[in-house]
Amino acid sequence: MKKINLVLVAVCLVAFTTRVQAGHGIFDSFVILSTSNTGINQFFDLDSVTGNLDFSGFNFGSFDTGAGDFFTVNGGQLKSFEDNGDEVTGARIHWRVYEQGTAPGGFTFNTLSNPGGKTGNDRVWESQLNTFNELDLFNTPGKTYNVDVFGEIFVNVVGNGVVSDFTQAKTASFSIVPAPTAFVLSGIGLAGAALLLRRKI
Repeated sequence: MKKINLVLVAVCLVAFTTRVQAGHGIFDSFVILSTSNTGINQFFDLDSVTGNLDFSGFNFGSFDTGAGDFFTVNGGQLKSFEDNGDEVTGARIHWRVYEQGTAPGGFTFNTLSNPGGKTGNDRVWESQLNTFNELDLFNTPGKTYNVDVFGEIFVNVVGNGVVSDFTQAKTASFSIVPAPTAFVLSGIGLAGAALLLRRKI
C-alpha cells in the first residue's frame, strides 16, 4: 500500500514540477460548433478529457445543403497558465475545412478574449462570434470533408519576447448528401407524369 501511495505522490510531483518549469501552457482546450446535426454552441474536447464529445475522429454525419443544413465553427475556449514571470497575452482558435484526398489549404482563425482576466495564474480565453456556415463553400454532393482544429496562445516570455504555444491539431469529418441518381430522378418524373394523367381523368 505504501508503494502505491509513493508512486501517486511521485506522479503528482512530476506533473507539478513540469508545470512550474514550463512557465506557460494550455491545460484545457475546446472548439465550439453549431451544426444542424449536433446543436447550437456545443463544446467539443480538443486536448481535454471532460464529459463533452471528443472532436478528434468525430463524424458529424451527412448534411443536406438543399434543406438548409449548417456547420459553423463558432470559436473556442482555451485555458492557459503562466508562471515564473511569463504572461499569456492572447489566444486564437484555428480551423480549416477541405475535401478528403485533397491538399489542405490555410487555416482560418478566431481571436479569443479574456474578459475575466487572471485567476491565480490561470486565464480563460473564449469566443463564439463566428457565424459563417462552412457548407456555403464545402457542399459538393457525395463528398466527405475533414475539419482540422488547433488552439494557440501568445506568451510574453521573460527575456525572450512574445512566443506562441500550440495545441496538437485534431481532425473530425462530415459529408454532403449525394445528389439524386438518374434512376431516382426518372422515378420522380414517372410519378409526376402519372399524377398528371390521374388529374386529367
